[in-house]
Amino acid sequence: MHKSRILAQHLCVVRHPTVLWISLFAVCCGAVLTGCTVQTQKFMEPRDIGDKVTEADLDSFLQVVNELPDKKLPEMPALFKKPPTWDEQRTLPVNELVREETDELDKMWNDENLIRHLAKDRALKKALKQRLSLPQFVGLVKTIGVALARNAVRPDQNLHKIVEQGKKRLEALRKQTRRFNQLKPDERHVVLTTAVWITRIDRARRLLQVPPENRAMASEHLERLQTIFPAEFTANPFDSIADQIEELGMSFEEQRQTGLDAEIDWKESDALRGNDPPDEP
Repeated sequence: MHKSRILAQHLCVVRHPTVLWISLFAVCCGAVLTGCTVQTQKFMEPRDIGDKVTEADLDSFLQVVNELPDKKLPEMPALFKKPPTWDEQRTLPVNELVREETDELDKMWNDENLIRHLAKDRALKKALKQRLSLPQFVGLVKTIGVALARNAVRPDQNLHKIVEQGKKRLEALRKQTRRFNQLKPDERHVVLTTAVWITRIDRARRLLQVPPENRAMASEHLERLQTIFPAEFTANPFDSIADQIEELGMSFEEQRQTGLDAEIDWKESDALRGNDPPDEP
């Protein structure tokens, strides 16, 4: 009996270090796994405007924004570029100006453009910490921002129709080989008015990439996101570049259904003439 007790005590002494190591290993694994959870988001690929934004994405994005001054995005270059306003002295042919404008729009939406600008922001760099990399943050800014803009489009603004209509409108400009500075003033006006379709097409194509899940997310968190993003993302992206005459019609434009002035049946003999002398000045 005595020997059995000694043997049992001996086994316990031998087993204790093993249990200790197992416990330590479990604790370390837990710490590593916790760290992995925190770091997983940081090492994910940056989102593009056609990618779905997850709850984890949005949560990380909001955590970063909450540590920024005024809890808003820092100042950054506009993504929705204004329509072209080519100087009358431009010597490039019209078709090359169209190509140049298209390339400029692509450059503005390139992540590197925003990354170079935001890399100088110290407050943002501090807020990012271990949550997101700068490219990830830029990707979410674009993806969430474009989802907001997509929700601002009215139901009667058919994006597919805008693209198709714009292609037809730009056909003439893409074939125009005359130098811009050689055009007459009225010709330049027509070219610039038509060139607005470059901007409309670009916006419509990008908005068409937004997944329905991102639109639902932007709608659900609209109140908070409106305080974060600049106005260009929360306003209708087509209203500022609309052709009012084309959309609403020319003021006092005659309509067939209400009758045309040329069709009024009138004879001079039917006119009522007054006999009173004119007033003296």
